Amino acid sequence: MNKNLKLKESGFTLLELIVVIAVIGMIAAVVSPSFLETSNKMALQTDIQSAKSLQQIIDIYTIEGGQAPANGEIMKDYFDKLVASKYLEQHQLDGVTGQIVLQLGDSKLYYDENAGFVKVKLASGYSDFYEALNDDDQTWVIE
Repeated sequence: MNKNLKLKESGFTLLELIVVIAVIGMIAAVVSPSFLETSNKMALQTDIQSAKSLQQIIDIYTIEGGQAPANGEIMKDYFDKLVASKYLEQHQLDGVTGQIVLQLGDSKLYYDENAGFVKVKLASGYSDFYEALNDDDQTWVIE
């Protein structure tokens, strides 16, 4: 063996690692807002579907002799009536609030007595998503 051969050290220098981390950070900064906006739009669509499903339950409940909820936020006691009457199951409700859990922030389900159906009341900071909805979906949302 030749003793004059030096082993070539392999690996990355600290500078190369810093550059790679910086590039990954820039990519994440560009992609992250887009991903967050898309996930919030999907959460709003899910909440609208929850409102539509609850409206169907309320329609059946009222046809069979129950009462529609009072105008305003649908409260725990109304959900308790739906559970007791077997229109909802307890596991569909939040264990603490006793209400249907919505996906978008602190949005709530409201009953609009004038319109006669359930709507999603958007939490503050999410009104921009209202404009992106189609006309049918906008009828299910309160800004």
